[in-house]
Amino acid sequence: MRNRRGGFQTGYLDARVILFTDQMIDHSANKTKNLAAVELGRRGGQARAKALTAKERKAIAMKASRAAAKKRTAEAKAKKKTKGT
Repeated sequence: MRNRRGGFQTGYLDARVILFTDQMIDHSANKTKNLAAVELGRRGGQARAKALTAKERKAIAMKASRAAAKKRTAEAKAKKKTKGT
C-alpha cells in the first residue's frame, strides 16, 4: 500500500509480513511450556515495577537512554566512516 507521497507504508507492510510469517511458523513446540511458570513470568515485570521507587525507575530509564544514544552515535559514526571511503 502506498502513502500520499508515493512511497510504501512500512508499518502496513511489516504487519502483513509478520502475519504471513507467523502463519508459517509451527507453534506446536510452545505447548510444552508450564503455563503457571509463564504466568509468573508475566507478573514478574509488574511486581518489579511496583517495588521500585520513582528515583530507581528514573535511574533505570536514564541508563537505558544513555545506552541508546551511545548506540545511535556509534552507528552514525560507522555509517559516516563507510561513506567517506
